[in-house]
Amino acid sequence: MAEITYLMDRDTGGGNQFYTFAKGYFQARQSVVVDAPAGGQTLEEVFADLRARAGTGPAGIFSIINLVTHATGFSSLEFGLTKAERGHLLTAARLTNALAAAGTNTPILRRLGPPAVTAQTHVRLYGCDAGKDSAFLRNFGLMFGEPADVAAPLRLAVFRSSGGTVSYRLARSWAVSWPSDITRTPAANWPNVRTTFTNKADNKFGTVAAQRSPDPLAADTLRTTITNAANSATAATSGTFFFHEYLELTIPAGEPDPQAYVNRAATVSSAVITAAEVSDLTVESKVGPPDFTDRSDPGAWRAHLAVLAEVIDKPVGIDDNAQYRKVQIAPAAAPSPGPRPVGDGGAPPPAVAPPAHSLWQQASDAFLAAGGSQAELDELVTGLDDAVSDGALDEPEVVAMSADGDPVALLEGEAQA
Repeated sequence: MAEITYLMDRDTGGGNQFYTFAKGYFQARQSVVVDAPAGGQTLEEVFADLRARAGTGPAGIFSIINLVTHATGFSSLEFGLTKAERGHLLTAARLTNALAAAGTNTPILRRLGPPAVTAQTHVRLYGCDAGKDSAFLRNFGLMFGEPADVAAPLRLAVFRSSGGTVSYRLARSWAVSWPSDITRTPAANWPNVRTTFTNKADNKFGTVAAQRSPDPLAADTLRTTITNAANSATAATSGTFFFHEYLELTIPAGEPDPQAYVNRAATVSSAVITAAEVSDLTVESKVGPPDFTDRSDPGAWRAHLAVLAEVIDKPVGIDDNAQYRKVQIAPAAAPSPGPRPVGDGGAPPPAVAPPAHSLWQQASDAFLAAGGSQAELDELVTGLDDAVSDGALDEPEVVAMSADGDPVALLEGEAQA
């Protein structure tokens, strides 16, 4: 099957060569690889490129569409939705809002759809933890216009090179709050940092291990596992390594009391799944107002996380539901306008009903039941789509607010895997 791969950003230096190795990996698979422009790729640019290629004929239509990106466990991908949002994250709330506007005359971003998307289209995300939130993954797939399926890993994603051959692996991880970017640790300080990290991870994950297991030594066993993983870990990608994530809360210009504003921020939690393992896979991380201690930028306070990763050295199977989540998206009779909009922040979106149960679908069914033809309905939908401009997508920065009018944290990250 014809395959195309979009690198959503570039390596910024240091010990991790995520995008460099990913490019080699997909080139070895004979995939068409599209490099990111300066500042990173956006979903708008991916869609524009796929539409242009599909316009050249069958040779420009790809069965497999890969997107390689850093991501966070807080249901976000490290690339912008539109060109106006380059350098920002695609969060769950932003994605929900894009779907809610998809059937209007002023969409945030038009869904991709045919001819670039067919019944044989498979969308594959190569981004850390992006598969843990099933609603987020489904909504991401719906932006492509009802592909056959969309899939993403349940863990951190890692590309490694050895002997000229690049392999793709996943890694188990343990994240804890941290005062700054752990990857900037001076070489001489790593021993102390490892000890501090192990103690913090033991306090967080050891308690969970003791609660969940009848084995009285479960917490001790987990501490040994984390300690062994941390013993040689640095910021350089290897069998074990540390990397940095952060969440950012934008302070509105002219806010008279930034601390009070931050104190009203909603707590956000990472997505998890149900399994026996005690790690970031099954134990949520929470970030709330007390965690925004980095005020180096007066306009955007940050909460940092340090993550320890341990590579699972076995091949990754897209169809292995212990490694990847795959969401099947069945075509509907007509496009759904998507979910209702929510606060444009990092909080998880409300559950989104399948297209078959949307108000638009009900209206479509009623139209057909009253004697209208499918061809007339399709013509109406096409007319609405054609009336929408792909341009003029620059939008003002809007501070994310909850339903109660309180600020919501915007998720950012510098995941190194």
